[in-house]
Amino acid sequence: MTASAVSDYCLSCESLARRVKLYGDGPVFLVSYEASPEGGQLPRELSNVAFSYDNALAIIALVACGKVETAKQIGEAFHIALAKDRFYKDGRLRNAYAAGRLDPSAEAVALPGYWDDGAGKWIEDGYQVGTATGSAAWVALSLLTLSQADGDARYLEDARKVMRWINVLTIDHGGAGGFRGGFYGHEPSPVRIGWKSTEHNIDIYAVAVFLDTIDKENGWGAAARHALSFLDRAWNPDEKRFHVGTLPDGAALNTDQDGLDTQLWALLGVGDFAERAEDVLAWTYRNHGVDGGFDFNTDRDGLWIEGTAQALLLLKYLNREKEAAIVEEALARNGVGDGYYFASSTQDLTTGLSAGADGSSGEFLYHRLPHLGATSWVVLAGLGWNPFILKYFEQKESGPCLRKY
Repeated sequence: MTASAVSDYCLSCESLARRVKLYGDGPVFLVSYEASPEGGQLPRELSNVAFSYDNALAIIALVACGKVETAKQIGEAFHIALAKDRFYKDGRLRNAYAAGRLDPSAEAVALPGYWDDGAGKWIEDGYQVGTATGSAAWVALSLLTLSQADGDARYLEDARKVMRWINVLTIDHGGAGGFRGGFYGHEPSPVRIGWKSTEHNIDIYAVAVFLDTIDKENGWGAAARHALSFLDRAWNPDEKRFHVGTLPDGAALNTDQDGLDTQLWALLGVGDFAERAEDVLAWTYRNHGVDGGFDFNTDRDGLWIEGTAQALLLLKYLNREKEAAIVEEALARNGVGDGYYFASSTQDLTTGLSAGADGSSGEFLYHRLPHLGATSWVVLAGLGWNPFILKYFEQKESGPCLRKY
């Protein structure tokens, strides 16, 4: 990596840290999407939304940057959210929270939403107030990362709490095994999601494997094996790729859709799959490759920036430097200018997927807006931090971007 490239990634570190410090030194959730400097309004359903997955990524990216104290401000927000949900007391997290500084003395952590004048009521999105299994697992990964970096046992216990919830309420002992997608909708009776996601099971596997190294007596090894059994089922030996998951019955594989992260995370997160890297990457290039980077799905209608950053991390991990340089150039074309990155190269990037319990809630899209998740993945790729193993894949003595914050 050139000195100028490191400088660019450190600028992204500074940009993340600056957004945290806008709220002072207390607990904070960062907004996932910002208004675009290219014009256009931020959709109202995203205007105050801090997705848990994006904020978990920001924690990990800030740790990779060497900015542990700044990362802890988001970690503290998750710590409070686990203790002060407005309804649940069982260790689950919401898919999103209201962005901004948290008041630790408040009775409950605020959830995102908006007032609809036409309907005359407050609107909350069913996905945002629900709990996706993979999103919860990513928060657990981020809290484990913080615990390792800081030594604060509270974050370790919070990660255990989240994983206990996953292990009790989403595990499936029948059919294809593995873990189901979580819950969609509002309390007190959210809809249980029947489908299983390969990506979610990779996340769970990574958390369970790490917990098993420090806590062998609490069944984490069994949880890891249970997730791995599903991942083995999701492998298509003829096409040399992983299926995205199952249909809502939780048993039949979903053979009609695909997600880039399914392929990339399997190689980054599961050591047993390393020997499949050449085949999986060849399939991924053929089916997702576009404009020097990668699309979310196989229609190749634009660049998915966080997925392209994931590909950069994997290519660097595999020492495929020439290909990595091409991908790096594609990412550079989609920077906002202050170290932040757009979510997509097009205004509305299709995924073919739905966030709902049964696939009927409409397609999930990525917009060309400055995005916390995309920026965090670019940082991880640039600095060579594999979030699934909680460390750099090349030994570094300390964070490479220790500056102002």
